[in-house]
This record gives sequence, structure tokens and C-alpha cells, in this order.
Amino acid sequence: MPLDLPDTYYVALALLGGLTVWAAVNLRKTWAPPFLAVLVTFGFWYMIEPLYVPQEFVPFSRAIIRDAYFYGIVFLLSFALLFIACAPLFRPGKVRHGAGGRIDRKELARTAQGLVIPVAALWLVLVAYGTYRVGGDLLQALFPLEGRSGLRMWQRSAGSGAGASGFVVSTASYLYLLVSATFGALLPLARRRSTRLLLVALICLSWPYLFLQGSRNQTLIAVLPFIASFFIFGRASRWLKVLTVLSACALIFVWFGIVIQMREDQLALTEISFGEDITHYGLNMASELCWMLYFHQNELMQPSWGGRYLAEALNFVPRALWPGKPLIGIDYSILRGFGGTGTDIGVNATISTGLIGQGIANFGPLFGSACAGLLMALWASFLWRLRVQATLPRLLLFALGLALTINLGRDITLLTLFPFVFGYIAVLAIEYRDKLQRRRARKRRAKAEMRARHAELDAKWQG
Repeated sequence: MPLDLPDTYYVALALLGGLTVWAAVNLRKTWAPPFLAVLVTFGFWYMIEPLYVPQEFVPFSRAIIRDAYFYGIVFLLSFALLFIACAPLFRPGKVRHGAGGRIDRKELARTAQGLVIPVAALWLVLVAYGTYRVGGDLLQALFPLEGRSGLRMWQRSAGSGAGASGFVVSTASYLYLLVSATFGALLPLARRRSTRLLLVALICLSWPYLFLQGSRNQTLIAVLPFIASFFIFGRASRWLKVLTVLSACALIFVWFGIVIQMREDQLALTEISFGEDITHYGLNMASELCWMLYFHQNELMQPSWGGRYLAEALNFVPRALWPGKPLIGIDYSILRGFGGTGTDIGVNATISTGLIGQGIANFGPLFGSACAGLLMALWASFLWRLRVQATLPRLLLFALGLALTINLGRDITLLTLFPFVFGYIAVLAIEYRDKLQRRRARKRRAKAEMRARHAELDAKWQG
């Protein structure tokens, strides 16, 4: 039965459409892709669900649904206006107004060639550690066909049950995700046939783990950087690029249906019935926003006044060093009916609130929606900065950031951004190494020039 949508839904849809057209018209400008990525994120998580699974909104009054999309409008306006205000603050100091963003494709190809072997070496180290964790079974490590019900490389307990090694395992997991995404991002830049074949082989070996464990989030992080890199750097025609992107999106949609079966019924991939019609219930951030407003209006949940954002920001601290580190979102999951005493974190499942619902959990409906818009404006501005700087490591990080943006629609959290954080640390390390090499090269040139000058003076003196 179709949902009787409130007028605020159509206002939000019109505003989203207008901003999307504006960004699409300016797509060749460096600010447009990250701006558009946030708009796509909002549309994907908040505008599709009422049309696709209207039954999810049956528990709510029309007033709550109307309020939910009113705060969606607040988010869109806040994001657009604050992006315009914030982006100039992120302009690199060495880039003049209106300049920057030019891509030297030959230089990028040379740099990409030099990155393949170090990234592949890091992947081999991670695979060796992961294989050790599953008892030395390399096939089980790379191809966990049993999915979540079987043994996996980076499987660990939640909360205090993770033990002292939990931080190491989590770090290895995020690094594995980062290098797997990097393989895909480098592929469109590779010019040598041998390099392309090596990257394809590495993708075929590294991606199955991310697909088979039934994580939609990690699947997107692996695949979307390749799509973004192919669209930006690929040598194919624009129509072929569009066709490739659409085909990839269709395959992801089909795969996510398989993932839903794997997760709901605890099935292995070999047990999946491919003929079944699957509904993608994961597009539920709009209904979660309604739940958040319901809890707020009935005083079942009070704003944390930034406490949850702070807990997300401090998520990197190992629980071994901070035994009392807060468990994020547990109170909301309990309110949603997923509490349980059989786990060490007190719930049977954690529920994402969505980026707007997360803002409301921190600062209430109005200021929380605006705060979510501010955070996404800052995120898009930082991605724009990476695009303007236009070195290969920063462009790869830019592609990864675009891929992660859609996952931020579920929650703005370091659990999503850790691959980006590790990637940024790697970029800084690469740039520092290059800076040292340039400094040594300048010293060598200076010494050579000095020796040549002395030789010239000696020759004149002897003459």
C-alpha cells in the first residue's frame, strides 16, 4: 500500500533535485563531485525508503513523518549554505583562486606504478597474519564461503570480549580494507599490461573476503573507489564510463540482496536461493529518523549535547587502555527493542540512526539536523581540498572519500572513516619521504655545483 507522503517530503525532494541539477551543471568544477556525493547520500538513505518499503512507516503518525522530512530540509539547507561558507577555508595555500585541480595523467601513471608493489607487499603481510589467525588455512582466510557463520580472518568479539588483541585485529581489518580499495583505485591508472594483470589478480584474491563475509559497508568501500577512479582517470569514452557505472550499481544491488539472505538466514553463499525476490530493508534511515523523533517527543531519549560525537571521535582509543570506553548507540538499540543479556555489549544488534538522527541524538531536532549539515559540509570541503591538490596519493584518497561518503549516511563514525584515516596517514608519510628525497637531491646538486665551481676556479688559477 503506497504511503501518503506529507508535503515536506515533496519540498525536500524539490530542494534535493534543484541542488543536484546545480551540481551536475558544474560537474567539471572541482567542488561539484564531493558536493554531489553528499546529495546522493541523502537521497539514497532518506528519499527511497518511503516509496520502496512504505510498511516501515506504519507505526508513525503523519505528523512525525512530516517532521522527519522538515528536518531533512533543514539538513539540506544547512549543508549547502555551510559548504559555500566552509569550502574557501579549505583552499590550499599554494593554490591561487580559480587555479588548481589540473591532473597530469602521465605523472599520475608513473606514480601509480611505484605504489603497486608496496601496497601489494602490505597486503601479503596482512594475509599472512590473517591466515595465522584462522589456523594456517589460506583458502579459508581469502575465501570464507560460510560467511558470518564460519571462521574469518578479522573476526573478533565486541566490547570487552575483544581482549588486548582487539585493537590490533581491528587495525589489520581496516588496513586490509584500505589496500583492497587501493587495488581497484589504481587499476584505471595502470598503463603497463603486466601491472594491470597484477592488479586484477590482487583484486580477485582480496575482494572475495569483503564480499563473502556479508558486509554491505565493506563491499561499497572496496568497489566504489574503483568506480570513482575509472570515471575520473579512465581512458574510455564518457558513454562507456556511464554504462560501466550503471552496470556496477546493478551488480551491487543484486549482491546486496544475496547479502540480506546470508545475514537473515545465516546461510553460506552455496546455500543461497538465487530465484527469490529479496527486499532491501537496509535503506532504513528515514524510518530510523522517525523513531528518533518519536523517542525524543516522548522524552524516552535526551540529547547528549555532543557526547555521542565525542565518543565517536575517541573511538580510536584501544579498550585495553580505556576499559570504560563508552559503547556507542547501545541506548538507542535498546529502545528499538534489540536489547539482550546474552552478549557483552547488552544488545543483540546495533542499529544505525542515520546522519540526521545522529545529530538529533546529540543536539535535539533543529540544531542536530543543522549540525549534521555542518559536519557533511566540512567533510565535502576536505574532499574538495584533496581534489584541488591533485597529487596521486591525494586523488586516491579523494576517490576513497567519495566511496565512504554514502556510508556516512548511516552514521558519521570512525568505524566508517578508519580506512580514510589510515590512508591519510599513509599519504602524509609518502609526502614526507618525497620531501626528504627532494631535500637530499637539492643538497647533492648544490654539492655538485660547488665542486664544479671549485674545479673551474682551480683551472683558471692554474692557467
